Amino acid sequence: MKAKHLLSALIIVTVVLLVVIIARHTVEKPLADVVESLPDNVDVALTSLHYSHNEDGVRQWVLDADEAEYQRQAGLARLNNITLEFYNVSSFSRVRLTAGQGTFDQNLNKIELWDNVFVQTDQDDQLTLDRLVYDQGLRQLNSDGPVTYKSSRLSLSGNGLQLNIADGVLLIKERVKATLKPQAGN
Repeated sequence: MKAKHLLSALIIVTVVLLVVIIARHTVEKPLADVVESLPDNVDVALTSLHYSHNEDGVRQWVLDADEAEYQRQAGLARLNNITLEFYNVSSFSRVRLTAGQGTFDQNLNKIELWDNVFVQTDQDDQLTLDRLVYDQGLRQLNSDGPVTYKSSRLSLSGNGLQLNIADGVLLIKERVKATLKPQAGN
């Protein structure tokens, strides 16, 4: 009987010690320390951002980023590892953009992306760019840099791009080179 009591006491003491050790090592920093660690021009820093833009109750696009630093006075969020997904774009049900870095300017309603910008539709059309700007007011994607477009039958390259979200019309602005692949069986 004593052995059971001794074992129970030993287990209780061990659990209490374990709780104390865990509590001492998981103490969070006081809020003041966290705020002081932010850069001077950053009001809020997030490790994950999810923003959904809806119009008349219908989801138009979703912005996700692994990291975001928001500057309230400027209305600007700096983003890392970004995914921007548009829904119901012309004949595409989904258009997905990814980039390493970017900004979301709430005052201008613009999202600027750079660092390995890649665009892919649900029908596997693909765009590769150095930099891309989405203008919510115009509902357009724009770029002044090099552009490469690939689909199952067509490859295009050139400089500059304008893509209207509403109708899906793509314009390559200059120095356009195109290769049209024949259909299978022709």
